[in-house]
Amino acid sequence: MTNILKFLFFGLAIFLSSCKDDPIDEPIIEKEFGKVGTYEVSTFTAEDYVFSTVYYPSDISTFKEKSPVIFFVSGWIGGGVPSTKYETLMKFVASQGITIVYVDEGATTDFKFSIDAINTILDKDFVKTDILPFVDKTKFGIIGHSAGGGLVFTLLDRFKEEYGENGRFVMALDPWFAFGMDDAAMKGLPSNTNVSIIKFGTGGNSDNDGTDARIPLTEFYLLNSIEAKNKDYQVFENADHHYPYGEEIPGIVEPLHALMEYTFVDQAEYIRKIALEKGNDDPYADGNGIQVVLDSYKYPCDAGNTLIDYCEIVP
Repeated sequence: MTNILKFLFFGLAIFLSSCKDDPIDEPIIEKEFGKVGTYEVSTFTAEDYVFSTVYYPSDISTFKEKSPVIFFVSGWIGGGVPSTKYETLMKFVASQGITIVYVDEGATTDFKFSIDAINTILDKDFVKTDILPFVDKTKFGIIGHSAGGGLVFTLLDRFKEEYGENGRFVMALDPWFAFGMDDAAMKGLPSNTNVSIIKFGTGGNSDNDGTDARIPLTEFYLLNSIEAKNKDYQVFENADHHYPYGEEIPGIVEPLHALMEYTFVDQAEYIRKIALEKGNDDPYADGNGIQVVLDSYKYPCDAGNTLIDYCEIVP
């Protein structure tokens, strides 16, 4: 009996020793997205250049790692659009520890206006001394709504050499024309870009929008340089064209939060799915996709002042 007990104790000791060399895998704790962040938010407004405003974490100068930077381009409502129209969205981004530069789209849909607005506010003394030294230009995003949603591609093309080497994204909300861009420029956008297009309303057509759905469809299908896993076309039905103005905008902030995290911090697959698999990689699908194309629109795809034939790519 004594020899048997010795054998059992010896075997148990070997088993316990092997367990030390083979630790149990820690469970993956998935981060929750869409909640306001912990950083207090400050603003700086360039009142001499329409409504350009920088929203930034108040303690940005104490960060161990520099803050990513995002540009936001407004929609057009017949004149200057103050940043307060989108304040929930602006403050949400900055509360995550990210600097966001808001610019008015302008009254003429001239993308040069938005570029000038960005360059002007970034050249302000306070911005140059108290914000930009703590910003990481290699981590970069652009968000736009309506007319500004089309301009995200234009601005990405114009700023691609200066921003985003270590990660970039664009999010287009109910976008209009990509002014200043032709087919080749759209097809040649940086391949390390994550792209999310979100259309609002049933079948991607909100009652108060009136923008031809073939415009955003064309923009999406021209993104040849970007892998399917890094782009997504989403339809958020429980919203209208003015949804980004709201105080509660979960249909934007959840995928945006995940998109920022995936682009700038953590490329975990579950994060990519939240950011870039809410919709579809073939949104038209020969007329059977998530985006419905109507017979007529207030703002049709064949309107002038564009280099792309938006009516041709999707019959």
